[in-house]
Amino acid sequence: MSIVPLVEGPSSAPPSLPIATEAVCQQTWLPACTALGLQWVPLFESGLPLTKADRPFVLEELKRFEGWVRSNAADAEPADRAQTLARALAKVTFDSGVSVYIG
Repeated sequence: MSIVPLVEGPSSAPPSLPIATEAVCQQTWLPACTALGLQWVPLFESGLPLTKADRPFVLEELKRFEGWVRSNAADAEPADRAQTLARALAKVTFDSGVSVYIG
């Protein structure tokens, strides 16, 4: 699992934004997802096409993930990256021609 959101089409979010390598995902992201019982963020491992309707759920999980990492991990970088991802996703306008894939 590595995390990179890909935004295609006219949007104010960057078209590609590296968030986490496979090693960081294995060491931090997946354990946090398991500890929190997250449903959406673990889907980044196999890839998740994000819709406008799904975005609030993903953003909420990213917020929970960020808080968990800041409280439980020695390195806050994954929390910072989750926050960066959440900000980028919040900027996406799901108008015609815009698609988002996280994987």
